[in-house]
Amino acid sequence: MNKEKLAHFISFIFGPIFLWPLILFLIVFNSGLPILQQQKILQIVFILQIFMPLVLFIIALLMRIISDFDISQKEERYLPMVVFSELSVINLMLVRLYGNDLLFNFFLLLFLIIIINVLITIFWKISSHATINIVAIVLINYFFHWQYPYLFLSLPVIFWARLYLKRHTIAQLIGGFIINGGLLIYFLYFQNYLKL
Repeated sequence: MNKEKLAHFISFIFGPIFLWPLILFLIVFNSGLPILQQQKILQIVFILQIFMPLVLFIIALLMRIISDFDISQKEERYLPMVVFSELSVINLMLVRLYGNDLLFNFFLLLFLIIIINVLITIFWKISSHATINIVAIVLINYFFHWQYPYLFLSLPVIFWARLYLKRHTIAQLIGGFIINGGLLIYFLYFQNYLKL
C-alpha cells in the first residue's frame, strides 16, 4: 500500500463517519438510564445525529454543494455545519426531555464543541479529524476510567495522514486538538466529572 492510500485509509477510519456514532453510543450507554430509555434515546440520536446528516451529506455531494468527501474547501463547510447544528439543537431538546442530567450534559458538551467549530470555521479552517479524535479518545478514557491512555498515540498518525493529503496545516490540526481537548477537559472538570 502506498503512502497516499495509507493516508486516505487512516483519514477514513479515524474520521467522523466512524467516530461520531461511536461517541454518541458511548455517551448513551454510559448514561445510567434503563435499557428501554436508552433505546428510545438511541433512536432519536440515530435519526438526528447520524441518519439525517448522512443523507443530507450524500445529497450535498450529488448536487455538488460540496466537492469532496472531506469537505476540503472551508467555504463548503458552512451549510453542512449549520444544518448539523440545527439538528443538534433538536437532538439536545429531545435528550433533555427523555434523558437524564448526565446524558444532557454530555450532549450539551458535544453541541458546544459543534458551535465553537462552526464559529471558528467562519474565520479559519479547523481540523474536524483532530476534533473528533481528541473528543473520542478523552471520552473513551473517561468512561473506562483512563484505562486506554495509549489511544493518544494515534493522534500523530492521524495528523500525519491529514498533512500528507494536504487537507490541513499543522496549525489547523493542533488548533483542533487544543481548542476542543481544552474545552472537553474544562467541561469535565467544571461538571465535577473529572478531578485534577
